[in-house]
Amino acid sequence: MSEREKLLGKDTELRLEADNLKLQIKDRRAGLRDLLDPVEEPEDLDGQRIAMKAVEMAALIHNLKRVNAKRSTIRDELGDQGAPRY
Repeated sequence: MSEREKLLGKDTELRLEADNLKLQIKDRRAGLRDLLDPVEEPEDLDGQRIAMKAVEMAALIHNLKRVNAKRSTIRDELGDQGAPRY
């Protein structure tokens, strides 16, 4: 297997990981929106659950940025022909 094929394979793996992370982030965002019900009184909001979801979401966003940086490095290595962009 050539180096280019290895890089393309790794990019595909990272793209799938990024897609999964995006879905998880969207799920946490929806959960936060649900927990941050604008109709509820502020003192009735579940602060611990809100904080937990927010921390989880922040970690997922951090991981997504890490994966995207790796993909960017791979695309730079591949040059102009680069990996397919999805």
